[in-house]
Amino acid sequence: MSSFIDRIFGTKLEVDLAKSGFQSTLSFERSQLDKSLLSEYLKRRLLIYSDTFNQFLQTNLTREENQLIPLSEELDCLKEYIELYKAIREGYFYIQYEFPMEMPALQIYPFILFPMIQNAIHNGYNSMKNYPIKIRIQIIHTKVQMEVSNRVNHRMVNQGDTDFVEFYRQRLMNHYPENHELMINSNSNTFKATVTIPLNALDFKPI
Repeated sequence: MSSFIDRIFGTKLEVDLAKSGFQSTLSFERSQLDKSLLSEYLKRRLLIYSDTFNQFLQTNLTREENQLIPLSEELDCLKEYIELYKAIREGYFYIQYEFPMEMPALQIYPFILFPMIQNAIHNGYNSMKNYPIKIRIQIIHTKVQMEVSNRVNHRMVNQGDTDFVEFYRQRLMNHYPENHELMINSNSNTFKATVTIPLNALDFKPI
């Protein structure tokens, strides 16, 4: 019976690998196009930001999951993403971020820094000035380290147990299987995620 099922669905290893690939792609696509951001933008119809938002979407949609881009472009895109949320939600969205002043010539997979920030925006508490989302990104030799923290949303059982986090783990495993770190800490007040990723030199080309 088991051999018959294997012929239809594949072995458990094959099923697990396929599931991992699907979740990795979902993580990429959710970051490439944040449907909540798009929905809020369309509802508000903020024409003053239309050119900025259109350019942001056009650039994002040219990215490919397995094609490395300069780290500087990833961080520029991340800044635009954050600033668009701030503009669209105006006075009821609070977020602070600290990015590196100098940018080394390193490459990264597109949107690999987005999911934990999305998890904070969508599932954390961020509507009061005293409790902003906090983001800190630093370069340590040839690694990028990002810390994201937010006030706990008490309407959620566990902010670390979401699709954003689950799918992100698979994407990290697919692209950086040996050297990445993802640490999640949570208490009754604060949720914090720290991710560390090894980066490639600009002349590196993935196989």
